[in-house]
Amino acid sequence: MAKKSKTTASPKTPGEKKRGSSVEGTPSKQNTKSPKTPAKSPKQKKQTAAVSAVTEKEFGYVSKKQATKAIDELKKYLERSKAEAPKNGKSDIFEDADEEDHDDNTNLYLKFDFKKYFSDRAVLKPKLIALSHPYMSKGLDFKTCLFVRDNLIQNDEDLEKLESAEVPTLKKVLTLSQLKTIYKTYEKRFELLDEYDLFVADDAVFSSIPNTLGKTFYDQTSKFPRVVRLTSTKNPKVLSTTTLLNHIQKALSSSAYLPPVGTELTIRVGSLDSKFTTEQLLANIQDVLKEFPEKDLVTVGLATTQLPTLPLFYTDKIYGDQDVLENVKETEVEEEEDDAYTKALLELADEETVAEVLGKKFRESRKRRKLADGKVSKA
Repeated sequence: MAKKSKTTASPKTPGEKKRGSSVEGTPSKQNTKSPKTPAKSPKQKKQTAAVSAVTEKEFGYVSKKQATKAIDELKKYLERSKAEAPKNGKSDIFEDADEEDHDDNTNLYLKFDFKKYFSDRAVLKPKLIALSHPYMSKGLDFKTCLFVRDNLIQNDEDLEKLESAEVPTLKKVLTLSQLKTIYKTYEKRFELLDEYDLFVADDAVFSSIPNTLGKTFYDQTSKFPRVVRLTSTKNPKVLSTTTLLNHIQKALSSSAYLPPVGTELTIRVGSLDSKFTTEQLLANIQDVLKEFPEKDLVTVGLATTQLPTLPLFYTDKIYGDQDVLENVKETEVEEEEDDAYTKALLELADEETVAEVLGKKFRESRKRRKLADGKVSKA
């Protein structure tokens, strides 16, 4: 019997592979290719970058998210320090914080580092920045001292008028003469500084205040006097309680700073305690940042008196095009020629003899030529 021969399948050639199928019944890659999206134009890229920049940095050049994180980290660090202090046997840094607010370790500051000197001379007249949530209290414990010119309050009636106005936080009024006599010594000035929370001075005598108070009120303290007006423009010699009230309200609602002769500036924005929420601190930070353009800054950070600065901003470009000198081509010095008369004299005699004859004009001409020769040789 003839054996049935097994039919062998012909080997598949590479070109005979089935198309349109893939492993596990998934569509092939050819069928899943999505249509190419058109490339963005340069204009669209700029618009996208601008939108992302606005969403990421709500405070102009500082990210709200980063500022929030910095505040939270500082709060956590202070809480840990407060918890660990008694265990280590060290004094609590928060002890009597409310009583000594100017030395309070919970105070929060914005620290700026500028590209150039903020001021080229010492300025002792403070600048004010209005805050959405002021840190100065208007309660009974907060005390303000007012410095006035000698002739403004002349009698008891003027004093009663000032007291009846009920200016918030105003507890003491001193004349310029009293400052120069009663508070002449360093000890008395320090007692005055420690007794009151805010000092305001009459704009008419403010130029004399720094010399009268000395370094006690300006060195290592934020209690330097603020400027206030006590009279109206219509009647500059009579006390105006309305004008005084408005200016003290402005001082209480602002953060003050003295323009530094340098590149570093610190401004208080609140405190890391129960008096301020994170949102309130963020609002104050935004108020201060508005006052300083990004182009003038190198860095911006958040800090307290005892903790290191947490950075919020770094500049991409420290020096601008205006700070770089272009290569200036050296101008060729034109040779100064002698006139015909001088040339004739030089052929007959030496320079010293000709100089005696022609005098000053010839000597200056020769001096200019020597200087010109020196410049050309150095180049």
